[in-house]
This record gives sequence, C-alpha cells and structure tokens, in this order.
Amino acid sequence: MNILKEIAKFFIGKTLSEKREETKAKLNEKLKTATGSEAIKYAVCLQLIEEADGKVIEAINKFIDKI
Repeated sequence: MNILKEIAKFFIGKTLSEKREETKAKLNEKLKTATGSEAIKYAVCLQLIEEADGKVIEAINKFIDKI
C-alpha cells in the first residue's frame, strides 16, 4: 500500500506543480499590463501560490479570470 501512496503523491505533486507554474505565468503576464490596485492583487496572488494547494490555486485562477 505504501508504494501506491508514494506513486499517487508523485503524480499529484507533479500536477500541482504544473498548475502552479501555469498560474504563475498567467499572473506574470497580467502583472505586466496591470496598474495600481490590480498590480497589488496580482502580486499578492503570486505570493500565495508559493504555499498554495490545489484548491487554493483553482480559487486564484477563478479570481484572475474575474479581474
């Protein structure tokens, strides 16, 4: 059972890393054209992504799309 858990962690971790990198790229692109409070929001989101899990990254993506 432990082997299966380790394999699952590997794939989940890889997927989470990919989502994190995609979200960072999206934020960095929007940050280039943002001004004022939008720039601050994007910068804060970038900082949150570093410690975020999958649910938080999904919430950040939804937030980015709304702005």
